[in-house]
Amino acid sequence: MAKVFKNYAAIIFVAGLSVSCTTLNKSTAAGAGTGAFAGGIAGSLLPGDSSDKPKNVIVGALAGATIGALGGALIHKNMEDKEREAFEKGKAASLNGSSRGTLTSSSRGSSSRRFSPAKVERRWLDDEVRGNVLIEGHYEQVIVEEGRWE
Repeated sequence: MAKVFKNYAAIIFVAGLSVSCTTLNKSTAAGAGTGAFAGGIAGSLLPGDSSDKPKNVIVGALAGATIGALGGALIHKNMEDKEREAFEKGKAASLNGSSRGTLTSSSRGSSSRRFSPAKVERRWLDDEVRGNVLIEGHYEQVIVEEGRWE
């Protein structure tokens, strides 16, 4: 019986690892899967009668899934908020004409020349299917105005 339990534990462990390797867009599901896995293992380790083991595993998995889903959603929301804030900050800086800094020319006779770096926009591209290939949504950095010496 102990050998069968170890085999099931190994299968659950591998399944838990595969669930935890998802993208951030699926963070709630990843949190729920990882939490269910951890809760199931914790429930199986609780002391008690062998007839209580299945109930302990199920209760532990449900509790872990709930906590993991909530944690995954909160972490994802926090990361989205930070990304949105950075995007808005960069957009505002671009509209105000501020740049990352200026370089001065060290050539003879034109020490007052300054370099204006390129202006770059960050644009979101939605999921797209080209032929039989799925291109997942992603950001592209587009040079709107090339850098130049002034």
